[in-house]
Amino acid sequence: CLPGFVPIMEEWLAFKKEKGQTYKPIGLRACYHNLTKLSDNNPAIAKLIVEQSIANNYSGLFKLRNNGASNNKTNGQLRVNSGAVQDQSIDIYKELFGYDGPPDKFEEWFNRKPYGG
Repeated sequence: CLPGFVPIMEEWLAFKKEKGQTYKPIGLRACYHNLTKLSDNNPAIAKLIVEQSIANNYSGLFKLRNNGASNNKTNGQLRVNSGAVQDQSIDIYKELFGYDGPPDKFEEWFNRKPYGG
């Protein structure tokens, strides 16, 4: 798991455990890959997907129906207010890594030691 996805997957697995459901290794890997695909590798969107599934007592993970940001559909495609998603991404980065800077500088910050580079 990418670092930003670890607590999100843990939350999903805790929910599944409460329901008496578990994953075997192949199923867990497929679940993780599905979540990264549905969220375009964005932990903030992934967190919203998991929260949606938990809130609706879903058995699986699905595209967001309404993520609380300014959504609208244009030509059948979901458009997300990127500012709202970026704000949520920064909250996750702050929590996981102690990052407190602007969204466009996170990669540069992350690649410094001890995390990357």
